[in-house]
Amino acid sequence: MEILQYIDVAIPLWQVGLYVIFITLFTLFGRARLALITSYLFTMFWVFILNKDKFGTTQQQTLFFMSLFIISGFILTIFAVWSFYQEPDNS
Repeated sequence: MEILQYIDVAIPLWQVGLYVIFITLFTLFGRARLALITSYLFTMFWVFILNKDKFGTTQQQTLFFMSLFIISGFILTIFAVWSFYQEPDNS
């Protein structure tokens, strides 16, 4: 965990602005699932693609964590798509 104190992650400001716009619009229009998927995709891009060279881990560790992140995101996406087709319970 000590490595997290010394990593300097760079995220372009225009991408942060785009992220804030998407999250705000999805939240205002009641699309929480799309907001969660958007957060997942932006996080994956920022951590594993944009700042990959800043992490001092070996290729094997990076591959393991990226695979774990992609699998969990895939499961999240399946649940989100499944929930889109569920009828709300109006009891």
